[in-house]
Amino acid sequence: GGGSDGNDGGSEEEDNRRLSISAAVGLCVIDEIAAKVDHDLEQAKDLPGIYRQIVDQGLLLERKLKVDLKRDELVRIKGRIMDKIIKDEDRIRLWISVEKNFANQDLKAIRASDRPWMPLGLREEEEEQMQQKSSSSQGGASGRQNPEATTRVVAPASECAATTVSLIQEFQQRFSQLTNKRVRLRFAEEIEKPLLRLFLAFSLESLPSLLKSAKRARDLPDEKQAQGSAATVAWDDLMGWMCSISYMEGRLRAWGDRPTYIMLNEMQQQRQQASRGGGELDGNGDGVGGGGSVSSFWDVEEKEAAELGERGIFDLVEMMTDISWRQMRPWRSLGHHEELGANSTQVSASLSSALLQMRRRSAHVRRSLQRSKTHWRAIETRLVAMLDKSLLQYMVSLKSWSGFGLKRLEAEVGLIRKAVLGDDQPSRGGDRKEPDSTRQLVRTEAGLRILQRRNVDVAQLRMQLGDGTVNEDQARNALNSLGFGVLKVDEVRRLCATSPP
Repeated sequence: GGGSDGNDGGSEEEDNRRLSISAAVGLCVIDEIAAKVDHDLEQAKDLPGIYRQIVDQGLLLERKLKVDLKRDELVRIKGRIMDKIIKDEDRIRLWISVEKNFANQDLKAIRASDRPWMPLGLREEEEEQMQQKSSSSQGGASGRQNPEATTRVVAPASECAATTVSLIQEFQQRFSQLTNKRVRLRFAEEIEKPLLRLFLAFSLESLPSLLKSAKRARDLPDEKQAQGSAATVAWDDLMGWMCSISYMEGRLRAWGDRPTYIMLNEMQQQRQQASRGGGELDGNGDGVGGGGSVSSFWDVEEKEAAELGERGIFDLVEMMTDISWRQMRPWRSLGHHEELGANSTQVSASLSSALLQMRRRSAHVRRSLQRSKTHWRAIETRLVAMLDKSLLQYMVSLKSWSGFGLKRLEAEVGLIRKAVLGDDQPSRGGDRKEPDSTRQLVRTEAGLRILQRRNVDVAQLRMQLGDGTVNEDQARNALNSLGFGVLKVDEVRRLCATSPP
């Protein structure tokens, strides 16, 4: 038995000796590879494409070693190749320059594209439809296209946004091998952040021309004729821009929660504190001190993206309201003072076309923003608010109206509200049904209640408001007590001045 124990001990010693020899050989091989990378990088410093390929090969080997080796083995060789890639300041600066040039080539290609804001889902859909048409023309079984081929499904990002995010994510993966935190922070500040800011700058630059094209196109065709029309292209690209900003806001929030960026943000905070004399950073970027609230690493860019999205929403709503109100001009010019059914057909026709286009625009926007529902809710709320303001101004401007005209106005207000929200196809001709509700148009509804009052009620309201000599606070209190607090005193006086039925 004793001899067996001795043999086992000898075998264990032999295994350890072999492992030590294997580790030493492996270390020599890694050192040889690191030396080769060092030499090749020096030779390729004037050849950006080759330089980047050499860096890629080094990073790939680093990642492979991290996966394949055991922890104790990895400790001895970790970073030996990376140390050559970031050997000194010249190497770091050259690597940053090479990566910037690579990113700029992709960004330049995007800017030169005919439709950089075209939603990716539409591009995929067009390719699929072309394939279906090709199959159909070659004599398919039935020669009929899939009815679902005309369904417009819009992706949450355009080519511009998707390419920018793809580049940043590629950089995130490439730079994940950087063990030196200070260098990692430098790469994030000099490559990733500028790349995102270029996207935001291009977005800001693109918005006016996108709005102008959509406003010029104005009228959208029905779904069967939509594919490829100039109006559809203009509105699709504008919606691609809106989706891209929303998409980028979400990406920035997600990146800010990643451990890498939390660490980089803490380093930024520590560096700011050190510059104020609150601590020092060591050579690897670890700080002494700190404290205080730490915002996201992408905080500034996230705020800029949110502000850009707000601007896009404001400009879009303003444009949609302006187009709709211009198209409703014939309807407004006819007034609401006709006798029973005198020209109801004419009035319905004047409003029908405007409602149809209003509904198509709103439905297109809502459908396009189905994955950016926060943006659609903001647009919806502002569309209703601006419509509310415009309709009240119209009612205030009325000089006279009839009982029938007032009833028609109530119904039409409901139809206009439904159209501006993209809800339903408006009724045609005189076949009009009562609207579900106008409750969201709070000021218009209040104005209608005043117009609906009997002569004695209007006279009493006018008496309570006075002729303009009554104190403004007293008039305001009177409006609040009567349930008209959402209206201005002057608006109520002018509504009361119109000729009652």
